[in-house]
Amino acid sequence: MGVLAASLGLFFLGGPAPGVESGRALTGIANSDPFMLVFAIVFPAFTGMTAGVGLSGDLKNPKRSIPLGILSATLVGILVYVALVWKLWASAPPELLASDQMVMARIAPWGPAMPLALACATISSALGSIMVAPRTLQALAAYRIVPFRRLNVVLAAGASEAKEPRNATLVTGVIAFAVVALGSVDLVARIVSMFFMVTYGALCTISFFEHFAARPSYRPAFRSRWWISLVGAVFSALLMFQMDPLFAVLAIFTMVGLYALLLHARGGVDDLAAIFHGVMTQATRYLQVKLQKVGAGDWRPALVMISGRTFERKAPFQLLSWIGHRHGFANYLHYLEGRLTPETYRESRAVQEKLVEVVGRQRSAIYVDTMVSPSMSSALAQTLQTPGVSGMETTPCSSSCRRTTNRASRRRCSRAAGSLRQRG
Repeated sequence: MGVLAASLGLFFLGGPAPGVESGRALTGIANSDPFMLVFAIVFPAFTGMTAGVGLSGDLKNPKRSIPLGILSATLVGILVYVALVWKLWASAPPELLASDQMVMARIAPWGPAMPLALACATISSALGSIMVAPRTLQALAAYRIVPFRRLNVVLAAGASEAKEPRNATLVTGVIAFAVVALGSVDLVARIVSMFFMVTYGALCTISFFEHFAARPSYRPAFRSRWWISLVGAVFSALLMFQMDPLFAVLAIFTMVGLYALLLHARGGVDDLAAIFHGVMTQATRYLQVKLQKVGAGDWRPALVMISGRTFERKAPFQLLSWIGHRHGFANYLHYLEGRLTPETYRESRAVQEKLVEVVGRQRSAIYVDTMVSPSMSSALAQTLQTPGVSGMETTPCSSSCRRTTNRASRRRCSRAAGSLRQRG
């Protein structure tokens, strides 16, 4: 860091190259590289996020150090890069910038400081990756995600009391040398940038969904706005396919494959499914409250059926499917006679799971549940006073309209009964 700071100071103290006019207009360079190629090479310089997350186990206070380190490092990096671009533009003509990669040494009062600074910057980036990548591989092996069981044991092992990932570092080094042996800096830059982009896109997507899922277990110390996460996810995906569609698809499939292995290793504990379940729960909650505030709109049939012979006859489900198809809402309750006790509650949950399976096989849009009550009469009374899945009240029709005291309710019931008679 000391060498880098001193080299930057010498570079900014340097004067313009001979023949450079002050205040000249911006000019282009003939046969320049595509923007996305340059972006793919430059972008890894902003990849401090994964270093902070990957080293979170070694930090004293991760919830404070990670946000502070990432934001401050990114801000300082942006300021330095913008200042470098301005200084290069002000100190050298475009032709010299395009032809001489060591033009910074010509601008600085002491040229040898620039190669030293480049070496320090390269070592710094390499050390960041060398410290993070083996720990990631060690964590994957600890979860037994690597296909071979014996290899999992070897990679998960740590040296000394700090559990340093010595074996994972050796494997990571072999992979790094194999990639460098490809001999193309542009290709390596695309591969590195692609996996950083898919990682950032995944983090932003999870942050976006977690905001709407509002799960009690998700309590980040550093909070962000949902739209910032959405913008980050969208731009990550767009930039991936702009840089290289083939590598983008391969990176996405690699990420999906790793998650599938992690899911298998954890015995089917699907965190993504839990997040989407939370999002749907919150969306349903919001819509239910909205419907209650808006009030009733066009009349729709809200049908409720209660039966204790659910698994003996298939006709009730079929009838509800026909009547409640698309326009209506069908609720089916399996009646369990008795009082609500821990035993009857467990029985009701088991019956509900079977009901969900039956409805799934029949592909019916029916909401199923159970009702534990001392008698059928009390079960009916409880059901009529409980809103269905649609959030609508079950409206009594036909002969019950005569006993309705509210005029608007009587008119609504009469129209509903007439509509049902017309439909047969």
